[in-house]
Amino acid sequence: MSQGKHKKNASKEAKLKFFTQKPSQTALHVQAATRDGGGSSDEGSSSPETGEPTLNTALTKRHLQEAMEALSARLIQSWTSNVDTLRKDILDLGARTTRTETKMAEYATAHNELAEQVSHLQHTIETMEIKLMDAEDRSRRNNLRLRGIPEAVLQDDLPRYVRDLFNVIAPDIPSDMLLLDRVHRIPKPKHLPPSTPRDVLLRAHYFHVKEIILKSSRTTHLPTEFAGIRIFADLSQATLKKRKTFQQVTTTLRDHNIRYRWGYPTKLLVWRNGEFSPLTTPADGMKTLKAWGLQLSQAGRQPPLPASTKVTQDWKKA
Repeated sequence: MSQGKHKKNASKEAKLKFFTQKPSQTALHVQAATRDGGGSSDEGSSSPETGEPTLNTALTKRHLQEAMEALSARLIQSWTSNVDTLRKDILDLGARTTRTETKMAEYATAHNELAEQVSHLQHTIETMEIKLMDAEDRSRRNNLRLRGIPEAVLQDDLPRYVRDLFNVIAPDIPSDMLLLDRVHRIPKPKHLPPSTPRDVLLRAHYFHVKEIILKSSRTTHLPTEFAGIRIFADLSQATLKKRKTFQQVTTTLRDHNIRYRWGYPTKLLVWRNGEFSPLTTPADGMKTLKAWGLQLSQAGRQPPLPASTKVTQDWKKA
């Protein structure tokens, strides 16, 4: 009876063992980790006997080293390629700069040659203008320009009217010497008002008669019949324009009561303290006036003409 009961209990314990769930592999690992204090598993840790890295750790380090070497090689290759490209660009830029400097040197040389030619041509043109002005003024040297003769004096009456005027200005001139080759009116400038009479242009047959009339007209007081009439020498427009450039000099001379007269070609003939000084250009005149210690007038001041400048090759000095 007792033996049968023992067998019955043993059979019951065996069944309980059979039906009890076995712990999973994961649970075993968790338990191992718990026992190790929460550290890493045996695959990523060192061997407890030797203290050396396991196989997986060595593979990981080798992979990292290979990745770093590959990255370094790629960086070196990229850097070398960029440096080669930059070197090529710098060499190309240097070659282009050299070509540009060479071409600019050619341009500078050509410009300087042109500047010299322009200066020479300007001097030549000025000389030709002076000669043309002198030739034209010589062709007009017997002419007189009368301003202020009323328009009521008709063309047919002009010769008689002018002779009567000259007899008042220079009564000592014989009538047979007072010959007029032509007398006529000339067109009026557009800027003058309509009431202004046109100028009268005449040519005296004798030059010395013309000079006597012109000189006497500056000091003769005209009667009422000829009041307001003024007499000028007939000059070319080029000469009048040239004389205008001397305005600052002539104004200064008049302000200091210094005598002067015009010469041909256009120049000033000045008498001061018994000395004669020809002033051929406005610059020469202003230089002379400064040497005399005279204060220059600001009237008629002319801006200086731009000069032809040469180009200096500054890039070759660097």
